Amino acid sequence: MERYDGKTRKDDIKKYSLIGLAVLVVILGLILLTSYLKKQNTVEPDYRAVIACSESLSQDVVEELENVIGGIVGDANGDGKVRIDIQALKLVDVSGNIDLANPGENSDDAFNRMAMYLANGEYNLFLLSDEPSGGFKGAATVYGQADFFAELPEELADPTCPTRTSLKEAPFWSEIGLDAIDFYGCVLDSGDTAAENQAMDILRQLKTAHVTLW
Repeated sequence: MERYDGKTRKDDIKKYSLIGLAVLVVILGLILLTSYLKKQNTVEPDYRAVIACSESLSQDVVEELENVIGGIVGDANGDGKVRIDIQALKLVDVSGNIDLANPGENSDDAFNRMAMYLANGEYNLFLLSDEPSGGFKGAATVYGQADFFAELPEELADPTCPTRTSLKEAPFWSEIGLDAIDFYGCVLDSGDTAAENQAMDILRQLKTAHVTLW
């Protein structure tokens, strides 16, 4: 049926279909642009690690530790930037009843986070203190005895526990103000040989590392 303006219903359908298609193209373009800009502005970490002790670590200390590991790892992903992701946990068990392996099963969220980091496979290097606190024996002992970590090479392994290496004498601890705490390095038993070897190599270098600015 033709209207007074000479247009038909088919003409209207065609017109609005074209408008809808144009709107869809614009929306898709905006989504792609947003995704591209987000990707450009997101720096993927060159390395991830966890540090856990019975004290709350300041952001300054965490950043200094990022500098230490960043000086070893460098720009591993080749994006022109060095970014290290350090997750700092305060592990103090006052109940004496913790679930090491299952996120969400502990009243203390730090233990839930630790369980998550052990499970997700993104974090292969763990720096754990071994000072007893409350009802908790110490992270390096408790987690080291729970089959989470790979056995280290003889030249690295602690004589009392083959899944950890002492970092007590590493010079960077005094440079970042943590020399009063004895830390051990552990490598997640992830089944990823390359990731485990990389973490072990970082541990070797941490033993003599200093804080590095990059």
